[in-house]
Amino acid sequence: MKPTFTGGSLCFKGDTKAKKKKRKSKHDFQEEKNAK
Repeated sequence: MKPTFTGGSLCFKGDTKAKKKKRKSKHDFQEEKNAK
């Protein structure tokens, strides 16, 4: 997944769950790490 800038913050495409929560859970954080 390519990182994209939206609203001045770095987030991944299709990462709507984290956006809605605005707070990242450990699982989401781990997934982002694996996506790199």
